[in-house]
Amino acid sequence: MLPALGCHDSDVRKFFHHLRLQLAGTVEAGFVTPVNVLIGSDDERALRTALYMVFTNAPHPLCIQHLKQNVEHYLTDKVGQSSQVRRSIAAEIFETLTNEQDEEAFDKLAEHLLAKYR
Repeated sequence: MLPALGCHDSDVRKFFHHLRLQLAGTVEAGFVTPVNVLIGSDDERALRTALYMVFTNAPHPLCIQHLKQNVEHYLTDKVGQSSQVRRSIAAEIFETLTNEQDEEAFDKLAEHLLAKYR
């Protein structure tokens, strides 16, 4: 797991470019050997942009724990909800909604949650 990067877009891109070169092993005629990587994140913009620029074909899964933290921070900083409400909303999304196996049940529960918290 990589440490949190709170840098500018160009710094993050340079870091991933360096990492790609280190992982590639060989560079011939200006071309880097393709690298198969899987890097998860909380979908932070600079990180996401750098990953797509440097590792163009790499899958980029999102980390549920970090997304949950993002929701809780948003509810604190932008909406001003109490800790009890934040935990309740986050639990309904990340412990109930994400466990739905059936697409129809997921959509129904998602609509219910949207109506509940509007």
